[in-house]
Amino acid sequence: MSENDKLFLRALKWACADLSRSVYFPSSLSDSFAGPSIRRPLDEVLSQSADAATKARSVYFFQYPIEGSVIMTVILDRQKDVQRSLPSVIEALVFQRLLYHIIEQYHQRLAAHGRMLTHLMMTQVLVQDPQQRSASSLQRGLGRLQRPRSISLFSFRGLSSLTRTLFGDHPKAMQPKVAVSVEILAETPLISTDTLLLLRKLGANFDWIDNQANNALRVFLHHLSRYRIEYSSPADHFKKHVALKKLSKMFRDPADVSPRTVTAAATRIKP
Repeated sequence: MSENDKLFLRALKWACADLSRSVYFPSSLSDSFAGPSIRRPLDEVLSQSADAATKARSVYFFQYPIEGSVIMTVILDRQKDVQRSLPSVIEALVFQRLLYHIIEQYHQRLAAHGRMLTHLMMTQVLVQDPQQRSASSLQRGLGRLQRPRSISLFSFRGLSSLTRTLFGDHPKAMQPKVAVSVEILAETPLISTDTLLLLRKLGANFDWIDNQANNALRVFLHHLSRYRIEYSSPADHFKKHVALKKLSKMFRDPADVSPRTVTAAATRIKP
């Protein structure tokens, strides 16, 4: 982290500290309770909302723009010394906010380009080609394709055939990538460079993902790329992933996901 980044982070923490001391939220004891509301400090409201979000009780926290998420995370970070459980909550919150952002971008890609090109984009992210075809060669291959008349009627069997046409026919032509880091994702439409730089402002609260949650990230991406999408919004899609038993460990303990789990996930889902 550069000196300018450190200065920015100190200024941001000061602003958040001042904000959390001076802003209060009115909140009723119950929706049916007809009485005066109580006032709670902003940091108290945020800590309770963050805990609810990481336990899949609500997705509202993740629907704030990335800029707002960074500010709220910095406010929460101030409370770590007085709330012992908060560090793990913050880590889970940041990791799940990243996953939610990826789902948002994935849905935007589906809406803009359709299922076929989105499938090919995910294949490029998750599969390594032994021939090491460059992005330009893939782009030339895509340029020769004609957009189907109806993307909604394009089957996953057809997508698999098309993927092998571009990446190779041999069974060993496509192997799961050994690593899918956040930096690699920044080279795809799933996360922009500006968004990544903003998340990096969180320091250790974000950097731990590349060091400890890389396997969990890979499991999520492999599942996202193949699990049939029948949901109208990123929020519904995210809640469905959280509810899946096979992904519960990834959401609950991302740092404990093993390479074997990644290999099993990639092997079960054929390209």
